[in-house]
Amino acid sequence: HIVEEISILGPVFLHNLFPFERYISILKKYVHKRSSPEGCIAKGYETEEANLVFLYHGMMEDLARMRTLGTEMIQTNDNSSFDKAHSTVTQQSSMVGPYIEEHKKLLVANHLGNSEAWITCQHIEGFPAWLQLHLMRAKDIDNQLAWLARGPSSDIVTFQGYEINGYTFYTRAQDRKSTNQNSGIRIDAIESDGNKDTYYGCIDETWEL
Repeated sequence: HIVEEISILGPVFLHNLFPFERYISILKKYVHKRSSPEGCIAKGYETEEANLVFLYHGMMEDLARMRTLGTEMIQTNDNSSFDKAHSTVTQQSSMVGPYIEEHKKLLVANHLGNSEAWITCQHIEGFPAWLQLHLMRAKDIDNQLAWLARGPSSDIVTFQGYEINGYTFYTRAQDRKSTNQNSGIRIDAIESDGNKDTYYGCIDETWEL
């Protein structure tokens, strides 16, 4: 008889009642007053959707929140480390992307015949100063972009950890004291030959520039 039913009804998923039975069991949980089941189901749906919207916005606020962890310390670093940190920040910023391409094209136009590796070295070394001078001549620029161009203070604030986008990162020194460890990072950086490569490492210090 099963063969005959299959030939009449077709594939099983077209006449399988299990999904509908499971869905009805969900609806039955909303019914708290048997005299008006439709109203209870509508109210239950409304409450569930409101909870989902509240949870979604709460999660988005948590992900967007950034805060530092641990004791604040102020230190003054050597110019080499300071310049590398500032260069890394500008190279990773999406707002600075168009200016990076403009600076590279300018270097190529002014130094025809030089290798791509030479252009990249000159770009990394001279881009922060060029960006600052270039934006000083502009009339309407974004405030955040203007702050990036000016560069940070020479006094750097350091912390043991940083919380961003729902993730908490610690320094290696703090990792040794904590039960939960998360000091590993990945960064896409530009090499001297102009190619982008992915580097993996650990956080030694957290700087707030």
